[in-house]
Amino acid sequence: MRNPFLILTTITILVAAYSCRKPGEQPEEYKIATTMLQDTAVVQFSDSMVFEFDTINEGDVVKHTFMIKNVGTTNFIIADARGSCGCTVPTYSKEPLKPGGTYNLDVEFNSANKQGEQTKTVTLFCNTAKRNETLYLKGYVIPKQKQENK
Repeated sequence: MRNPFLILTTITILVAAYSCRKPGEQPEEYKIATTMLQDTAVVQFSDSMVFEFDTINEGDVVKHTFMIKNVGTTNFIIADARGSCGCTVPTYSKEPLKPGGTYNLDVEFNSANKQGEQTKTVTLFCNTAKRNETLYLKGYVIPKQKQENK
């Protein structure tokens, strides 16, 4: 039989080690290399950080391009971009965006098995002052059952 004291001690140590992480600190897998963080980039989203796709039918795929402009004096670097779920997929450049430059970040939302109000996010792990930027896709998905009753 296993020693309950040993198990309890092990769990306590693991919880303590995890809780030592500073609030708001990004997990190691999302961290940007220290050399990339020496300078903070300033970017501007040309249209908006929120795309409202209005009303679509369940199963439709929505595509949107967010236009990013580097308005700072240092390169803008996206270390990673993640959708809030598998239905939201960003496509982005891994190349540094030079000052004054622009590029497009494409996002695709697949509404299969989604119904009603939807708010999906794409988080960019990057070298801005906040260290991450969040983009939003919002809209309403009409369920298949309601489409068939029309």
